[in-house]
Amino acid sequence: MTFSGPFHDLFLGEVHRRHPDVDLVSLPDEDPPLPGGAVDPELLESRMTAVTGAAAAVAASIEEALGIRRPVTSGTPADGGSPSLQGSWRSAGRPGEVCATDRRSWHQVDGERVLEAAALHLDRADWRLDVPVGGLKRLAAARGGIRVQCVVAERTGLVTLVVTSEPLVVGVETARELVRGHLRVVEE
Repeated sequence: MTFSGPFHDLFLGEVHRRHPDVDLVSLPDEDPPLPGGAVDPELLESRMTAVTGAAAAVAASIEEALGIRRPVTSGTPADGGSPSLQGSWRSAGRPGEVCATDRRSWHQVDGERVLEAAALHLDRADWRLDVPVGGLKRLAAARGGIRVQCVVAERTGLVTLVVTSEPLVVGVETARELVRGHLRVVEE
C-alpha cells in the first residue's frame, strides 16, 4: 500500500491506522482551485452574496420583531451614520481556505426575543436548527453550505449574529489577499 499523507478526516485516519493493508481514497468535496492559484470570481461572488443575503434576512426578522431600526456593527461610524453591512472573508483554518462571513450585533436588547425571532425565521425558511439547552443562550442553523449562529451575552446585553459559508479552497496567496481585504471580488 502507498500512503501519501495524513487524512484530514479523523475516521479515515483511524481506519488507515488500524488496517494499513486497505487502500483508502479520500476525494475532496470540491473541485481543486484553478491552475496558478486562480479562482473563479463568480464563485466568490455567489458565496458572499449567499452569506450577506442570509444575514440580512435573519437581521430583518430580528429587527422587525423588536422594532429595532438598524443593527450596530463593527463597521458603524462613530458619528452614528449608516453601519457597514458588507461581508468579509475570514481564514477557514487551513492554509489557502477562506469563508465568506457576515457579522452583525445589537446592544441592550432582549436576547430571548432575538433568539425567538431568529429561530422562527430560520424554521420557516427550512433551515436545520440546533438550539442547545443550558449554557449560553444561542442558536445555530445550517442550510446549503451556510451556517448561522446567534449568541446572547446576558451580562453585557450584546447579541451577535454570525453567518458563514463553508470553506472554499482558493490558494494561499489569494486567501491572504481576500482576508486582508486587498482583493475585491465585485467592483463597486
